[in-house]
Amino acid sequence: MVQAIWTQFQNQSIKSFNKGVMRYNLNRLYAAGKQPTDIYKPMFELSEDDNTSFMNLDYSPPAIIPKLKRIILNKFAKMTDNFTVNVSAIDKESLDDQVQKEAELFAGLQVRKMLNELGMNHLAKKSPTEPEDAEELQMQMDFGYKHDESLQIEKDIDAVFSHERLKDKLQQVRDYGFDAGIWAFKCFTDNITGKVGFRVVDPNNIIVSPTVNPKFEDIWYCGEYILMTIDQVRKEAAKEMSKGEITEEDLKMIARKNAGQNFNPTFYGATAPGVAAYDYAKIPVLDIEFLSKNKQFYDSRKDEKTGNVIQGGPTYTPNKKNKIDAEEDKVVVYRAKWIIGTELIFNFGYKSDIYRRPSSYWDTRLSYIITAPEMRVLETMPFIENMIPVVDQITLTWYKLQNVIARARPKGISIEIGALEDISLGDGGLGNMRPINILNMFNQTGSLVYRRLNLEGSATNYKPIEELQNGLGTEAQEYFGVITNYIQLLNNMIGFNELTDGSTPDPKTLNGVANMAQENTNNAIHHLLMAERYCIEKLADEVAVRVYNSKMYKKNSPYRVVTGDTSPVPLGNDGSIDREFSVVVDWENNQLDKQKVESRVQQSMANKEITLSDAIAIENIRNTKQAELLLAYRIKKNQERQMEISQQNAIVNSQESTKAARAAEEEKRKTLIFEYQLQEKSKSSDAQRAAALLELEYNLKSVIEGRKGEVKKEIESLAGVFSERVEKIKAEANAVRKTEPTS
Repeated sequence: MVQAIWTQFQNQSIKSFNKGVMRYNLNRLYAAGKQPTDIYKPMFELSEDDNTSFMNLDYSPPAIIPKLKRIILNKFAKMTDNFTVNVSAIDKESLDDQVQKEAELFAGLQVRKMLNELGMNHLAKKSPTEPEDAEELQMQMDFGYKHDESLQIEKDIDAVFSHERLKDKLQQVRDYGFDAGIWAFKCFTDNITGKVGFRVVDPNNIIVSPTVNPKFEDIWYCGEYILMTIDQVRKEAAKEMSKGEITEEDLKMIARKNAGQNFNPTFYGATAPGVAAYDYAKIPVLDIEFLSKNKQFYDSRKDEKTGNVIQGGPTYTPNKKNKIDAEEDKVVVYRAKWIIGTELIFNFGYKSDIYRRPSSYWDTRLSYIITAPEMRVLETMPFIENMIPVVDQITLTWYKLQNVIARARPKGISIEIGALEDISLGDGGLGNMRPINILNMFNQTGSLVYRRLNLEGSATNYKPIEELQNGLGTEAQEYFGVITNYIQLLNNMIGFNELTDGSTPDPKTLNGVANMAQENTNNAIHHLLMAERYCIEKLADEVAVRVYNSKMYKKNSPYRVVTGDTSPVPLGNDGSIDREFSVVVDWENNQLDKQKVESRVQQSMANKEITLSDAIAIENIRNTKQAELLLAYRIKKNQERQMEISQQNAIVNSQESTKAARAAEEEKRKTLIFEYQLQEKSKSSDAQRAAALLELEYNLKSVIEGRKGEVKKEIESLAGVFSERVEKIKAEANAVRKTEPTS
């Protein structure tokens, strides 16, 4: 079988894959700017001996393609490196779990709503992960819900991609894709550790069955031309060597046959103890795998109670009660390694580390992921081959420009020697100067002495020295213009412009024009971008299935979750449920869509329609559709919240107004009561004051009346005393009068 595959491949008249090594290597030389110059020399009618030519050339080709290749590959990196793998569990059990989860969340919404209506708000608090309403619940189920198994598989895929350095391998495979037009990976699962991995496959080494499918989905065999050391063959063919199917003498003969080939020395030297001298000799091996169909027999029975058919394992045990014999075709993968040019084969048998979904256990596919977007009947059409004819023309014109520059004459002078002869600058006609002396004086001082009369004495009107421009002339400019036009043609072919490569962008260019310029480049390389994305999507799907199978069937799988002392089982799986997954790669959306979302977020922030936390949550979502839906939802909820706040403020204001009016009425009532009380108090005070005044007046009158009696008595007493004195004085006067003599 393996030899037949090799013969079939060798008989195909193609120039691709392993049979197109020379073609791919030439493309790689062009991509590095190191293409052979022998193809250009016949165009100048040059032989292999460059010394026989009058042309003065440096045959190093100008590096035109390397810069363009770097720009294209870097553009790929920006457009494909940012992605998110979304895994969704789509088996019946997982979908039932999703329905149950949605029902639980919806029931929680209804309970909180009823509690709020009953005024028991303190019991209606929700967790941060619970939806606020039915609309948010729907958004969560559409975009945010993940089954536990899906989350675990996503983490496992990220771990595999990180461990296998996916970005580095993408850089390598896109380099192959540019040069050979083929993107190829091979996936594998380690049979011992259960570890999942993948590697890039060199298009030079691929051997594949005939196909016209650019994604190679219908191939039935695929393999690689590899070089293995004798020591590697000895270790992998231990089973065959133990049976005598491959002997040490066979390996020795194969090593001798390949001496001086495949980077081997022509002589292996002496054999050291324990190590054969040819152990590290490299020999060509065809590592192949192919699809086949086997008949699978099943021992199925009818359940006596339910009548359902129970399908058992692949054991065939006839003559059992209620047994139903069943059989079906099951696709399997065989693998083998054949030492090319010999009859020796090893590692032949079933391939166990294959891609097989639980829901389609009867079907599988090969371990290779290959795509060639530009392919016609196995003839790949690499992107670089569209550029090579123009690059050849640029190189030829470059050589001609070099020759023009090499042949260019420097500036010179035209001399009329007769005007410089017989010139005397000495006295008496002595000291005649020769023309060489006059030229030296002209070069050193800029002064020119010459004769305007010829030997016959006739006057001449011409100048003896005229400068010759010489130089490159217009020929060099014409060649340089041709090169510029070819480079522009090359840029037009690959969709490049000054905005794409960032060489000479106009700072005044509008965003719309810049976006159209970028779109022009994207359209030109779109098929290459889709090829790389196809490989990434297939890798994600392949890794997801292999990781799940590793967890299910490999006891030492690094992807299992160990719980206590129980045997390790997949997370959320008791081993009885076969999960089915849908793997989708979400690419980061184009810059224009992101700018629209960012602009709307900034505008909403300026209008205070969303909060800073809303803006951060939206900006962290790569899916623009989801981001726009979340933005619209947050704006709506914030508007509703603002309306609720406004209504509450209106109610509060109304309550405050009523309260203020009541307070004013109360104050007025209190004021009236106080005034009445004051009036009453004033009236009572007036009566008391009048009574006091009357009492005071009475008391005063009493005092005055009392004092009048006392004064009267005092007056009467004083009047009596005064009367007595008057009488005494009168008596004394009379006495005196009596004693005086009469005149």
